[in-house]
Amino acid sequence: MDQMSEKQRWILFFAIAMAVIYFYSVQTQKRQLAQEQERQKEALAQQHENWAAQGDGLSSGVLTISDTGTTVSAPQPAQRPAAKFSAQTFRNYPGVSSEETIHVHTKRLDVTLTNRGGRPLSWRLLLNGDSSVDLHNVELIPQRTDPDVIERPLEVMFKKFDDNYGPLNQLLMLSETTESEDGETTTVRFLSAIVEGVQLEKIYRFHQNSWLTELDLRITNHSPLRLAIGSDGGRGVGLSWGPGLIDYTEEITSSDKRYFNVLSMTGDKLYYKTPKPEKDPLEIKRPVSWGGLESRFFGVFIIPRENPAEGGSVALVRSRNMPDEEDRKNFIGLPVSYELYSGALALQPAPHEASAATLAYQLFTGPKDLHSLGDVNETLDDFAGKPGVIDLKRSLFASSWNWMRFLCLTLYRALNKVNEWTGSWGLAIILLTVLVRLITHPLSHKAMKEQAKAMESMKLLKPQIDAINEKYKNDPGKKQTALMEMYKKNGVNPFAQLKGCLPMFIQFPIFIALYYMLNQSIKLRGAEFMFIRDLSQPDHLIAFATMTGGAIKKLPWLGEYFNILPILWGLTQFSITKFTSQSSLNQDPNQKIMMYMFPIVFPVLLYTMPSGLMLYWLVSNIWQFGHQIYAKRAIHQDAAEA
Repeated sequence: MDQMSEKQRWILFFAIAMAVIYFYSVQTQKRQLAQEQERQKEALAQQHENWAAQGDGLSSGVLTISDTGTTVSAPQPAQRPAAKFSAQTFRNYPGVSSEETIHVHTKRLDVTLTNRGGRPLSWRLLLNGDSSVDLHNVELIPQRTDPDVIERPLEVMFKKFDDNYGPLNQLLMLSETTESEDGETTTVRFLSAIVEGVQLEKIYRFHQNSWLTELDLRITNHSPLRLAIGSDGGRGVGLSWGPGLIDYTEEITSSDKRYFNVLSMTGDKLYYKTPKPEKDPLEIKRPVSWGGLESRFFGVFIIPRENPAEGGSVALVRSRNMPDEEDRKNFIGLPVSYELYSGALALQPAPHEASAATLAYQLFTGPKDLHSLGDVNETLDDFAGKPGVIDLKRSLFASSWNWMRFLCLTLYRALNKVNEWTGSWGLAIILLTVLVRLITHPLSHKAMKEQAKAMESMKLLKPQIDAINEKYKNDPGKKQTALMEMYKKNGVNPFAQLKGCLPMFIQFPIFIALYYMLNQSIKLRGAEFMFIRDLSQPDHLIAFATMTGGAIKKLPWLGEYFNILPILWGLTQFSITKFTSQSSLNQDPNQKIMMYMFPIVFPVLLYTMPSGLMLYWLVSNIWQFGHQIYAKRAIHQDAAEA
């Protein structure tokens, strides 16, 4: 067998790497498909509930699950049921004639509520501890300019037979704000008018040092008749968040859009998927212990005390909430509305003590990091009545396999620990890279030395190899036999060079884990290091407009900024490839093309990667280049001593 050239090794490396990536993606798709089918089997009946009754304008198709797969019929026109309520049925609270806003400010949140339905107009996270508008603080509610949008977060949905009480969310309510004596809790109470014997009360409790907000919904039956609240699907009272999540003030990247998702925790399974416009809602009829929307760095999760919520959850995209062109740029994903339902309720006639029902919720609105989620878990244990029932840390790296998630969390904890020592996230990434390289060094060094020795042995055998190639150039079978006999006679393993690829594949899972971890680590958001202003974004060294005096503002694929880290990575990769090729047996033109192609093409593909990830890869390349020099000298020293 002829020796393996540099070109062949690169081709083999890419082939195996692509096979690994393909296998990983296929398995991920299979896993998501299995979850979706299981969800459909639980969630779908012969026909979906009529969403048009809530004013969403969606049609429902009929989905049938069988052993042969899922069949979707054509959507059927949504029919609005005959409503008993007239326009005069719903009225504002007596004496309340104008809309008012209530502002609540804590050390963690800055919230503006309206007395129209007791809903929030603005919900800002104060990540730096004050209310100034900067990169650190985030508005969770997309601010819409189109006047036709009427849905807002934390709306309440429930029905009495075919009567829909959704319009309660549009009515003016009586509002009252109180402060606790110690100033740690702000309570905002909203009370609706009595509509057909039913009254809704919403009570918010904001705490100074918590990402959790308490929300109680109290429904009172003032009529002399028993009140049954529920729909055909067995759902009772629903609480929603939507449409959409996050009003971005900085550049929205592909990474931001990729990590927008819908989560629902059922038992020990976490379902994650985003619904599509004009498609059937994603419905889970299993008991849901918590769920909501997540972005790359932040999450809004609704946690019911009725744990789990027997009514399940629904995530959908209402056509009336689709943003116009001006607002679309501020959306990281679709304007998804997430609804979490209780089970059906039965309220006795007034003044019976069971004429009212209170549904208690905790609302997490905050950053997805281990420290914040770990703190709220302790509070949620008390809320649920027993420990371990609710674990919001499951939202971290939720889409990864369990072993990959474990690796991500391990690296995440290591990065946080190193940052505690250094006080710099950029320096922490560099030291973590060195730590990973040190851990993999013994195996990498051994493989590199074996590869280099094999290449040196092949160089010594080159005259014999050339002679065999020439002698049997027209007889591949005999040439193969002669080469193997020659290798055996000289004690050379022709496949030893492949061991040099082993370090790459050892680090491949680590690199994938670091990619997920560095991409989703909120601690890097806004973190500066040297010339880098934000480690969660590309390094943005200088704007093309500044470089060209305004002549060029944006380039295809590259965007508006010149990023130096991908270029530096390409230079280090070129140095590594060239150094490796110097020891190669063949120096043909195709090998040179491969040597130049990789360091040129990949910096373009990686150009918009977060600078924190590129910093890791750059430092890793520098380490590998130095390691190659060291290994080569060690081999020559061993040969001299021998």
